[in-house]
Amino acid sequence: MCAEFNLKARNQSVTVQHFLTNGRNKTRLIQLLTQKMAVIRIETRVATGDSDIYIVRCGLEKATSHPIIAITRQHVNLVVLLIALAPPESNIYFMKPGKVESTSFSTRKLQKELSFPETIFFLHAFRGCDIISDIYRKSREL
Repeated sequence: MCAEFNLKARNQSVTVQHFLTNGRNKTRLIQLLTQKMAVIRIETRVATGDSDIYIVRCGLEKATSHPIIAITRQHVNLVVLLIALAPPESNIYFMKPGKVESTSFSTRKLQKELSFPETIFFLHAFRGCDIISDIYRKSREL
């Protein structure tokens, strides 16, 4: 386990994995980032349970009052949740950052182009949770 770090001190070096093994370090880092973002008026929310569901719920909530919503995340499984849960009239985009090129998906376009938005959870599970590669290939044509 990693010792507690003073987040304000300079010239400390440790790997992310080692740093995060100490729950207090992780909690303090999240609090610090939340405070810094609040100062520049970026709304933040901290998930206490399943973060994927929480992120999608927050995006759906914001879509009721904002014309365009973008969700950025490494895990593309959020696309499955968004396709299944987003209202067809919403303008929600999922963006997956990459080292060279980022990938973005429009949930509205995917819902229109894919003939199975209502059964995507079933297909996702049936395909061994690898429907994302099929969606990725399909979305490149959109």
